[in-house]
Amino acid sequence: MRTANGVNMLQFGKTFSPATEVFASFWVRVPPGTNFPGVVGTPRSFYSPIQESYVIPASPGPFTVTVAAAYGSYNADLGVTNTGTGQSMTRATSNPAAGQYSQTDKVYTFSSADAGKSVQIRYNTRRSSWKMIWFMDGASGFSKDDNITFPSWTGAGWILGSNNNMSVIFGTDNGVYSTTLSHISDQSNRPVTGAYWQNYWRLNSTAGIKPYPWSSAVAYAHSAGWFPGNGISSGQWWTWDNWMRIAQWYKAGANPTADIGSSFLQLLNEGVTQKYHVGPTLDGANRPTSLFATANGDNVPRFDRVTFPGWILVNPGVEPVYDDIYISAGPGAQARVEIGDAPNYSNCTNLTLATINHWSDFSITATLRQGSFKNGDSAYLFVIDAEGNTSDGKAITIGNGIVSGAPAKPKGLRIK
Repeated sequence: MRTANGVNMLQFGKTFSPATEVFASFWVRVPPGTNFPGVVGTPRSFYSPIQESYVIPASPGPFTVTVAAAYGSYNADLGVTNTGTGQSMTRATSNPAAGQYSQTDKVYTFSSADAGKSVQIRYNTRRSSWKMIWFMDGASGFSKDDNITFPSWTGAGWILGSNNNMSVIFGTDNGVYSTTLSHISDQSNRPVTGAYWQNYWRLNSTAGIKPYPWSSAVAYAHSAGWFPGNGISSGQWWTWDNWMRIAQWYKAGANPTADIGSSFLQLLNEGVTQKYHVGPTLDGANRPTSLFATANGDNVPRFDRVTFPGWILVNPGVEPVYDDIYISAGPGAQARVEIGDAPNYSNCTNLTLATINHWSDFSITATLRQGSFKNGDSAYLFVIDAEGNTSDGKAITIGNGIVSGAPAKPKGLRIK
């Protein structure tokens, strides 16, 4: 990643006192001439082309090749070349003739007339290549303790993901294994004596993880991914080159290890659109039953650090830029002061946060940050309380202070 002032770094991290409520906001962009994380040689693409060499099986066949797709699920065929002649082969719907091939998912079928010939197959995959931000805790952080990441690119869309129920157990060889696929355990999938254990588990080398004894008939979990609606998952907020602001808030329920908790997700394409979600965290069928882990990790519900990016698949030409990172943790984390470009907060397509110096029941003192607003711009000042209630926008002029008065008190204002 690169910060907006030109500093290059692999990752920026911040630790804080353990909290069950957190808020973060940041701006990010993929500048011209750089690639999306995980994409090689194809600027302005979400997918990474892969080229692999194979030999078509000799007689009696079958004359099929199954590509590896080792770095994400198979997405699309990009063509086949006869290595010996350098000629592209023609794709057929079925029953390929000499010089042709057909394709179904990862399986490529060729004619018996081409048996033994060398080919190069090109295709792309859907990769989990960029987790823009990751809240976590515990010795293992992302592996099985409390953690949440959003937005995270899966190749099929943008998700809010959590590994807080990832199961980690001892294998029969006393090695430590983490599950790669949610399943009900039986002897056939027990590591490492089960015939199919490698379909469900991998050796886990992460230090500091507390494994548990393996048991039969247990629902072992991998992770949960929720695809938020309102154009969030489908990327209706995404843009190449332009700045995007990502904001998010998570708060545990009364019983942190039993309640799913609450969330606010906000995504801005500067000057174009705003998409947001307010409601339960991980609100979907494929999710843990609580915001915090219930049977893994250290069993202490909390977040104690955040990283930007949370994880990124780095390839040449990958250089996303982050700016104006804001983090708040603890009770009332989402209480804040912001400047927007519309009188209604939910209609704003440009926002900048103020730094709070003092907040009481009677007054707020904050240092306003201009962001991309220019002197003389008309804008609106908003106060958001600890419960997410937003004041009406108060008209101001950037660089000239507030026009008059102060913002109206948000309905139901309560400071914690």
